[in-house]
Amino acid sequence: MIIASDYDLTLTNLNGKVEKKSIDCINQFRAGGGKFGIVSGRCVSDLKQRCQQFGISYDFLVGNNGAIAIDNNDNIIASHLLPSAIITDLMAYIHRTCYSYAVCDGYNNAFKGIARLYTIKS
Repeated sequence: MIIASDYDLTLTNLNGKVEKKSIDCINQFRAGGGKFGIVSGRCVSDLKQRCQQFGISYDFLVGNNGAIAIDNNDNIIASHLLPSAIITDLMAYIHRTCYSYAVCDGYNNAFKGIARLYTIKS
């Protein structure tokens, strides 16, 4: 049997913590032969960090809303990336038009903040 859970507010409580009883249930399920994974909009490096933080064992992680999936040995199961030319054009547009943005290659993400000053004319 396979069970997949969302991370935010499904596996976590309102405080962003994973409760011990949830971890115990996951461990019991996996000990019985079940496969457990997390499916999230987060990138997999962030999911891995949070699993380590809370002691969550998993068989697979699916990140970026399905753009990438890895097993518990970091092997990529599936990866759906945009072509480089589209990414380059998109990033140039975003850099020109947005105050800040996050970039993700599926596995890792980065945040870019851009400070802009505006003059308000009366």
